[in-house]
Formats: sequence, C-alpha cells, structure tokens
Amino acid sequence: SGPGPIRLVLESDAPVPDRLAVTPLAPSKPLVVDLRPQGDPPHFAVPRPESAWALGPERSTLHPTGPASLHLPFPWSSTATAALVIAELEPGFRLPAPPSGSLWTWPARKPVTAMLALLPDPAGEDHATLPAPFADGEARGPGIRRLTLQPLDPAGPWGVDIGVDGDERFLGPGFHGAERHLDRTPFRWTAARAEVLAPQPGPAGALTVRLVVADDRPFRAPDAHLEVRVDGQVVEGRSDADAAPDPFRIWTGRILAETATGFRTVEIRSRPWTPAAVGPSRDDRELGVMLRRVEIRPGP
Repeated sequence: SGPGPIRLVLESDAPVPDRLAVTPLAPSKPLVVDLRPQGDPPHFAVPRPESAWALGPERSTLHPTGPASLHLPFPWSSTATAALVIAELEPGFRLPAPPSGSLWTWPARKPVTAMLALLPDPAGEDHATLPAPFADGEARGPGIRRLTLQPLDPAGPWGVDIGVDGDERFLGPGFHGAERHLDRTPFRWTAARAEVLAPQPGPAGALTVRLVVADDRPFRAPDAHLEVRVDGQVVEGRSDADAAPDPFRIWTGRILAETATGFRTVEIRSRPWTPAAVGPSRDDRELGVMLRRVEIRPGP
C-alpha cells in the first residue's frame, strides 16, 4: 500500500509496551523468522502452545515436544496465494521418511538440513497455522533454527539455482559437491540419477519443466542420453543450445500433472561416465550431467 497511517491492534495478556517498532515488509520478498535468536525473544509469537516446545542448546533452536503448531505470518503479495515454508534444522539431525498425510516433506537424503511445506492462502487472515513437525512416540521433534516464508504465485515459475548456498534444501540423492565452471558459473554434477524436490502451488493440469544443463562428453565417454521424469513419469522435451552460455543449454519439457498443489520430484537420468576412465584424470567419480538450474511452472 502507499504512504499513510498504519493502525495496529494488539491482543495480549501481557503488559502493553510503551513503544513499538514497525518495519514494512516487501510483499514479494522472503520473510525470515528467527525462532529463538540468542539473547532475544522471538521476533514473532510463533510457538503455540508454549508448553509443547523445548529450547535447544544455547537457546538457538526450538524442539516440539508434543502436538503443537506454528503461528506464521503470511507473506502477502498481489499475486501470491500460497507460501513455501523452509524450516532450517539444527545440524546433523536425522529424520525418517515423511509420514503419510503430513504437510512437511524433505529431500530423500540424510542428514536432513531443512524441511519444506506449502502454506495455503489463509483466507484473508494475515497469519496461518501449520502443525509442528512431531511424530507420536518421539521424545521431541527436530530442532528448528529459522523459518523462511517465500510467497508463491500459482501462475508463475518456481526455480532453484544449483551449486549456490541453500540449494541442498531441495536436492535429493545423486548430486556431487558444488563447483564453478571456469570459476564463474555455479553448478553440480549429477550421478546416473539425481532428484530435485520442487513445490507446485497451482492446480492440476499442464506443467512445464525447464533445466539449464550441460551433457557434452569427452570423445571416449558414452553419450549422455538425458532423460527427465516428474513423479516417475517420463517427460518429453527439446533442447535449445542458443539460449544459455556454452556449455549449457536449455532443456524444456511438458507433462500433465494429475494432482493439484504439492511437491514434485524431478528426476534427472543419464548414462554415467568416469573422467579417469576416458582420459588423463584422477577423478574417479561417477558423473552424469552438469546441472545449473531446475524450474517448473504451470501451463504449456
């Protein structure tokens, strides 16, 4: 909204403060919520009820100790009707497969660095409630350090750059470490099979998948035979070598998504090769293709 007065309504059983600091939030930018920053109270009244949460080491994380919920500010924008929630976890925490029916999910790799959820439009409210990640029989759930809420436009694309900080939140098995091509362009080598977890907030229907990928091989290496699948279904696509800087190209494919809002598993398959087997190299890794970016969007 434009300049003008802002009316605040404060509902609390605690004493009302003499002064409040108000910071406008850009509607298209991610909203970052530190649950328990050291030495300070939470920026937002996130945990409800308090009795179902326990502080972690050095008061830097919160652990659910029973059924609880997160009361999250919804990052409004002019087009967003959903939000991607990224819960950053304490290092080294290990989780089993996501339980059936849970709003939370995570890439199939261990240890898990972050959990993901899709937060629907809270129907005109400025906050939404998300169940805390907790399973029956556990003493406590994973320690959450920080929450990031990213507004999502169901009609717009969602993408992740591969090889940059934070990409591991969406990466499943089959990826090598981050590298830079010619010390500039970040990417990761895949193995013969690699998986990316991608949120799709839109309805069922046509879905476009777009990769920035390089699959050229040395002379003695086998052809890549790139194959892309979404939730196990093969996606037919085409390449445009002129739309990306060498050696990368743009691969675009289309598929019919039979279910609505949810997370899609984008699987990249290729014939593996080993640099040490085809030339003077000590690199004995099993490599697939160089992956720079994965993007999905509704529509043809």
